[in-house]
Parts: sequence; structure tokens; C-alpha cells
Amino acid sequence: MAQPYDRGGRRAVERPRPVGARPVPGPVTLMPADVVHMAAEAARAALDAASVTVARLERQTGIQRILVNVGREGPVRRHAAGEAVGLDTDHYLDSGDGAALRALGKGYAIEVPISLKSRDWGTMWAARQAGQEPFDRADRDLACALARQVAASLEQAESFAKVTRLAYTDALTGLANRRAVDEVLESAMRHRRINGAPVSLVACDVNGLKRVNDEQGHDAGDAVLVDVASALKVASGAFHHCLAARVGGDEFCVILEGHGLNTAVAVARHICTLTAHLGGEAQVSCGVAATDGVLPAETPSALLRLADEAQYRAKRNRATRPVVAGRDPLPMNPPAKAMGVAPLSPPPPAAVDDRAGAVTSREPDRGWLLDAGLRVLDQLCGAPGRARLEALAECLTVLLGAAGWWVWHQPAGAAMLTAVSTAADRERWRGRIHPRAAVGSLLELDDYPATAAAVAGGAFAVVTSHSGAALANEALLTASGYAGLLAGGGTNSEGGWLVEIFTDELGVPIESLPPTFRALVAVALAS
Repeated sequence: MAQPYDRGGRRAVERPRPVGARPVPGPVTLMPADVVHMAAEAARAALDAASVTVARLERQTGIQRILVNVGREGPVRRHAAGEAVGLDTDHYLDSGDGAALRALGKGYAIEVPISLKSRDWGTMWAARQAGQEPFDRADRDLACALARQVAASLEQAESFAKVTRLAYTDALTGLANRRAVDEVLESAMRHRRINGAPVSLVACDVNGLKRVNDEQGHDAGDAVLVDVASALKVASGAFHHCLAARVGGDEFCVILEGHGLNTAVAVARHICTLTAHLGGEAQVSCGVAATDGVLPAETPSALLRLADEAQYRAKRNRATRPVVAGRDPLPMNPPAKAMGVAPLSPPPPAAVDDRAGAVTSREPDRGWLLDAGLRVLDQLCGAPGRARLEALAECLTVLLGAAGWWVWHQPAGAAMLTAVSTAADRERWRGRIHPRAAVGSLLELDDYPATAAAVAGGAFAVVTSHSGAALANEALLTASGYAGLLAGGGTNSEGGWLVEIFTDELGVPIESLPPTFRALVAVALAS
């Protein structure tokens, strides 16, 4: 292989090229690499050459690096793509340069520069075998004309490439933008359906950016965003098929195609470490989700939502390490937190096939859920029944990955239920109809026979994918956009009670839980 030399004849040292970064997507257009290959094929045919090589000049090093090589194998030596060569671009080779040609394994060669916008862009070489006619001046003039056409095509292609980069790149940070995220994530999940490869996502948010902007100015805020972008590039740059992006404002993400949860967690930890000392009080919160996680997702929207929820939890708790969807300790939301209930421990991991590394079951551990619910109720021993029901609802909502809960009360002698409290993940409610209007709403039990039976001490589960006896409740789910409802109730001295937990596609299955739920509600109302 020819050794690289700079223009002064000195041995050139090649720079290492970046690893792993996924190219930003874009519309299907003719890129510079396509133009170069097509031009080389056309020049070979026009010049009756055995091979044509096109190389581009690296301005920082003065090295000419091979971009494309077309033609026949045999006596004519063909440079490998990516090889660096040190030929003088102004030198004209003809049949008299026997020593130079023999050194290159060629019979005859012609070499013309390619100039773009009055600057050297690279070089095109054409070679003939020893048995062919030597190149003459007419061939050289034709080669120069071809080089000018190549330059014009390259200029147009580079303009297209620039427009594409602008369309898919964030101007401030140089990362991919939201349009790129949507297309790459959709493509990655489509590939997953074909080859089963995992896809993971790290969602990042810069806390305190507004204060930096208000107190130090927007230039300081922009500098923080650029520092975060640099951290994402460094943390993800060692992995193939990953895309670092600024989604918008102070939100960033990293998509890792072909990499599972463990790799995503490692990337997120690296990001947290690199951004531990941002300007002012700015801090980065990271949430992680993956198709092979404890709460796996099989659609782009589900994966985004899981990662966002984990990131929101990290942000609320000012966490300095990444929070993993469904795996990390789960903080209680009001009203349970206001009642002094301790944060919950994470649920046991889903069953995993060690040979395939794939989740084989997402069924909840009913014994573990029963124990977790009883421990929460023990903390509220002596509290009113409503408070215990609310804490239980919050506990199970978090542990099941559900979207929200409602507690209803039926005073003694009343024919209808009244909504007394509710809590929900605002992001999970977004875009859906509330299953009930608001606290204080009334529910006519005659319209919901399964609900009436639950208030009397029963429990049931309804999912939209399986028709059952609770048809009125299933119709409610379909209209509101939710996937499942777990309901249980009972009575005490204050009247009848009902607890409802609504789930979406992110929650774990609930069909097997009514007996466990009924037992926990009974314990909550017994005190």
C-alpha cells in the first residue's frame, strides 16, 4: 500500500476517525459519494480506461484519500477505498514515466485535478494497461472536461447535502433534531420487528436552565446547552448505531439501536458524570427505557413515554444518577406522600430467558403486590378508611405502571357514588378523555352492574382487548382511550367505597389481580 505524504514530502500521520455515530436521516437525494462513483464509471467508459480512481484532498493534512475506485482487476493496481496516497496532483503521467507507472503497477496513466469553487477538491486518475494505446493530449482535454462536470455535480450535491443537514440538525448544538429522532426511532423499531434487536432510549432534561438564562443571560444558557450536547456526543460516541439529539428547548435524548438496557444505563451514567458541574445551578436528569427493560415497549411512542416518565421522576427528585423505567425506587405522589407513607421499593424484575436475554413474562407477582400493599396499610394503621384507600390506590398505581386512580364513596342510603379523590400522571392523561369528569362527579350504579357488585365487596378487571361481563365499563375504557381498569370495593361504617385504577399500554397485565385487590381493599376498610 502506498504511504501517505504531505505536500512537503514528509510522512503524514492519519487522524483517527469518529466511531459509532449514526448518520442523521434525510430525504433520498443524490449525495456527493453517489456523484463521485457515477463520475468515475462515466470517466472510465469515456477514456477507455482500465480503472479510474477519485481521491479527495484532506486540507488539514494535505493527504489525498481514495473515495472510489472502479475498473478491471489485473495488471492495473487498484487503490483500496480509504487509502491515503501522496501523488502530486499537478503531475501529468504519460508513457514516458515508466518508473513511476511500474511502481504503481500501471501501463499508462493520466491525472487531473478537480476544483470546487476555485479551490482544490481532489484528483481523478485514469489508468490503461500496457497493451492499450497511450493517453494523448486529446485524452487529457477530455479528462479535464470530465473533471469540470464532476465539480459542477459535486457542488449541486453538496448543496443538497447542506439543506438536508439543516433540516435534520439542531443549529445551536449540532446534534440531530426532533424530526431526526422521530424518523430514526420509527426505523429502529421497524428493524426490531424484523430482527428482534433491542432498542433503548435515554431521555435528558436540563434542570435550572431558566435561572441561568434569567441571571446570567441567554449566552450563558446557550453555553450550558452546548456543554450538554458535547456530553451526549462523548457518552454515546463509542457505540455504533446511536443518535444523540436535542429534542427541543432543554430536552435531549440518545437513541441506541441494537443496544439493550444495560448499555443505555451506562451511557446515561456517563452523561450524568460529564454534566455534574454545569454552569450555575443547572443539572441534567436522565431517564432510561428499553425494549428489553422491566417495562418493555414495542412502539416508538411507548418507548418515548417510558423514558420521559423515568426522566420526570429523576427531575422531581433532583437525582444525580439515571432513573430506569420500572426498576428504580418509586416516590409516592400526593396524597400518599403527604400522609407520611414511605417511598416504595421497585417491583421484582420480569422473568428473563438467560439463553436469549429476552423478557418471557410480564405477569405481576401477586404475592409481592399483596405484601407491598399490606406494608403501606401498616404505615397508616388507625387512619380513616378513605386515607388508607387512597394510599393503597397510589401504591398499586405506581407498582403496576398504571396511569391514574379514583376513589369513590357511596354514603349510607345513597343510590349513587361520588368521586372523592384522584391522582394521575399528567403526561399519561394528556390527549385522553378523563374517565370521569372531576372530583365531586356522580356515578349511577344502575348503569354499571359490575361496579355495583364491587362496591358490595367484590373486584373485577376489564381490558379493552378482551370482551367480558363488564360491558359498560369496557365501553367507558374504549371512549376514554385506556387499555384496562382494575376495580375493587367494600363497605364500612361510613358507607360503600370503590377504588379504580386505570392502565394504558405501558402498564403490566391486570387480569389476574382482582382477588389480590379485593383482599387489600377489605384490609384497608377493616381498620
